[in-house]
Amino acid sequence: MKIERLDGALENIIGEEKVSELGVIVYKDGEEIYSKFLGRRVIDKNFSKPVTRQTRFKAASVSKMFTKEARQNEY
Repeated sequence: MKIERLDGALENIIGEEKVSELGVIVYKDGEEIYSKFLGRRVIDKNFSKPVTRQTRFKAASVSKMFTKEARQNEY
């Protein structure tokens, strides 16, 4: 997928309510070439904040796939 198409794809994921919060950073050759943060993180039922670069996400089983892919591409 080309980097220009990421915005629409990520907004569709949030819009279709597949996830409530999302943060993506893409690096190429060691430099950040893209970043996007969408959604709101729920603090409690009456309070939420927008997702930012500083938002901490809980690691889930899916993170293993990304780590594996990233490691394979290092070599």
